[in-house]
Amino acid sequence: MTLPPLFYSAYISSFAEYRDALRERIRPGDWVFICLHMGEEAEQPGYRERVQEVCAELHSWGARIMADVAGRTLEYYGCSSLIELVTELGIESARVDYGVSREEMVELAEHCILAVNAAFVAEEHRPLLRSEFLSTHNYYPLAGSGVSAQFLLPSTRILHDCGVEVYAFIPGDSRLRHPAGEGLPTVESHRALPPYVGYVELATVCEQDAVFVGDPWLSDEQVGLIEQARSTGVLPVPAHLYAEGSQWYDVPLTLRLDSPQSVFRVVESREYATKGDDVAQLRPWARPAGTITVHNENYPRYTGEVQVARQDLPADPRVNVIGHVLPEYRELLRLLQPGWQVRLVKVG
Repeated sequence: MTLPPLFYSAYISSFAEYRDALRERIRPGDWVFICLHMGEEAEQPGYRERVQEVCAELHSWGARIMADVAGRTLEYYGCSSLIELVTELGIESARVDYGVSREEMVELAEHCILAVNAAFVAEEHRPLLRSEFLSTHNYYPLAGSGVSAQFLLPSTRILHDCGVEVYAFIPGDSRLRHPAGEGLPTVESHRALPPYVGYVELATVCEQDAVFVGDPWLSDEQVGLIEQARSTGVLPVPAHLYAEGSQWYDVPLTLRLDSPQSVFRVVESREYATKGDDVAQLRPWARPAGTITVHNENYPRYTGEVQVARQDLPADPRVNVIGHVLPEYRELLRLLQPGWQVRLVKVG
């Protein structure tokens, strides 16, 4: 499985606080998202100089800048045109928001990569789209204002048909951006989930080509999960296993292609599951969604088979509970697909 890159956002007002940490995370060639129409930042003394300093610093790391611009950007920054702005700051891509005319967009596209707002792309826009464009969905600062995952698909597919890459946002998980401080996701449900889960949904279900962290920062734990998934193609699933199931930590596990709706069956466990294996009955408990189980000696032909419950299931004297997916990560069960590989991991 190939998963898309993770990019970061940088904010003028908080850049000094996160500079050193961002420098460690941002790789040459990465996109960095900045917003140049935030009134609360523009009101601060020395705004223009600080924007210049941030852009120069990001470029010194080899980053490429995608700047969110709008009609008020020129007033805030103090220049006469968006072309002057992108030229002076060396901005590689301008993501055009409200208050910019179509004529201005056409002119701007001659000086940088134009990034269109994916939220408003419809069938009638196909003739206007060019493969050299980029596109991003919005992030939504106010709780309750984000869109559904399914909302992203129609416009994303139109853009893909036209050769345009599409990006979206996950929230951070520490020190969320003010003034709302409620996270900056594209998809509303991601606001209450670990950012890694949001990343997986954007990367798979929502078909995004890259994912930005909308907030100023993301914890090492969440980045670690995302980078494990990207580097190996095996999705980490944070879980707790009892001692007798601990051998299944950190092992690539393949979800059988013919897994039923009720459970994921683990391919590798059957290699060790032959009639007569000594798996004594232990914890034949009820199996809420996310429970990890192994068939015991009361299920002779299938003794040793490991499964993950996809839905709530009753207790079965032939099935031992050996662990569970951590509650905050159970939404991964909705996203996982038969044939994928996963790895049960410890977190925290």
